[in-house]
Amino acid sequence: MYSNSDTAETLNVSFKTITSFFKLFRTSLSFFIDTNSNKIGGDVIIVHVDETGITTRKYGRGRHRPSNSVWIIGGVDIYSRKVFLKFHNRGQAVIFIIF
Repeated sequence: MYSNSDTAETLNVSFKTITSFFKLFRTSLSFFIDTNSNKIGGDVIIVHVDETGITTRKYGRGRHRPSNSVWIIGGVDIYSRKVFLKFHNRGQAVIFIIF
């Protein structure tokens, strides 16, 4: 994964332009997921589900804080290719509500 400065240098554009583009991309993707997220699965339909944690890099400085992390839970229906994606904290109560 490349940093904003590496991407700006590779594409020969300003750091500010890359930062604005990445912010627009994240906002657009979040909007798309929120508006197109449907319930998937059923009695005989197989759904693959996974969770992952995304956090900021600290480069060995300081301790990792859970407040810097976002947990994503996603799934895909292997037949229809429909997907869902949810952003949550990782509390047990939240996980049971999703499923």
